Amino acid sequence: MVVSKQTVTCFILCLAIANESWHEHDSADRVTGYLFREGGFATLYKALLVFFIVAMVVAASMCSAITTQEIVNQISATSFQNYLTNTLPTHIHDNRAFDMGTSNGVKVHGAQHDPARDNIFTAFRRSGWTTMIDPFTWHDDSGVDWSGQNVVAVKQGTTRPDDVYIIGAHYDSTANHESSWTYAPGGDDNGSGIAGILEIARVLSGYTFDATIVLAAFDGEEVTATCGGTAIHRLGSMHYAAEHATDNILGMISLDMMSWQDPSHPSLAQLETGYSQNGTINSAVTRSLQTYGGLTVNTRNSKNYSDHVSFADRGTPALMVIEGNWWNNPNYHRQTDSSDTTNYINYAYGTKMVKGVTGYLVDSVHVNGGLPPLPVPEPCGFALLGVGIAALGAFIRRRRFI
Repeated sequence: MVVSKQTVTCFILCLAIANESWHEHDSADRVTGYLFREGGFATLYKALLVFFIVAMVVAASMCSAITTQEIVNQISATSFQNYLTNTLPTHIHDNRAFDMGTSNGVKVHGAQHDPARDNIFTAFRRSGWTTMIDPFTWHDDSGVDWSGQNVVAVKQGTTRPDDVYIIGAHYDSTANHESSWTYAPGGDDNGSGIAGILEIARVLSGYTFDATIVLAAFDGEEVTATCGGTAIHRLGSMHYAAEHATDNILGMISLDMMSWQDPSHPSLAQLETGYSQNGTINSAVTRSLQTYGGLTVNTRNSKNYSDHVSFADRGTPALMVIEGNWWNNPNYHRQTDSSDTTNYINYAYGTKMVKGVTGYLVDSVHVNGGLPPLPVPEPCGFALLGVGIAALGAFIRRRRFI
């Protein structure tokens, strides 16, 4: 728990007012014997009233002065890890795969695919975002339906609601680098990306912004369906990009594999980009990863690999943020891509990646009001809160029996 200087000042001010008010009534109350009834309750009421007035003024001043760095600082490694290991099924026998065969003409998902979708939906809702399921079906040339569901969370802008920025990550997984596989935990690919957008949702929950933010958990990124003679990759984001082709999307970032740290380049982040419309977004994201994440950045003009392609091919400024030298990840598309694998997931590094992307997003959409989310609880915070309550109770009891 974080206790601000403003809160401490407000609390001390209220105690001082209460103390003076009790002294004002003290002589009369000693004579009449009504100290607690007339002095105590009236004073407590006045103190609480002042507390709330001062708190509102402090809150307003905090909102008007909030900076991108202050928002970025609220990104928590503890919360990021909790999303990756508890909200998402990323353990050794979990399977979020989109395609585990066909039954009655429909593709069958892995056992943890749909529960992951539901958990993502719940986490977005818990953070207060407008959240919806976005279903899709691709009917392939062999007559099989490839059906999935994106999970989309929206925070509408207040002054530029038609200007849209999208941060996306896919929640399906695969282990197709093994010839025969049963599980696909997808801890890094792409539990880390989903944990990133859930943490962004938590931190931005109480703020308002000029432009609209969309956080999208895409389905079906790891599969390809042949429809009308055309190979369709990235099924969920292809569907979403087509449905929102007329939206004024000013920037799209795909978060894909963000928590394996290359031991030879521990501070390296990578951009997969290469589109002619990407000059501004390349520079902005690079600067944010450096400034807010403390990372160095390498750029490749690949035009490939992730959900950003679905948007970039339509002319939207879009790129992927991914761990440095991701192709050296020893667990990529394997059953060992799990949060249980020893010395694999680096939560501190992943948090830096999320901070960098959050900085880009907040700089782009411009915060204009609101309050920070409740801090991630720490044991010392609960202890401090308990001491404060006990002290206030003792103060009131002492005054009651004077």
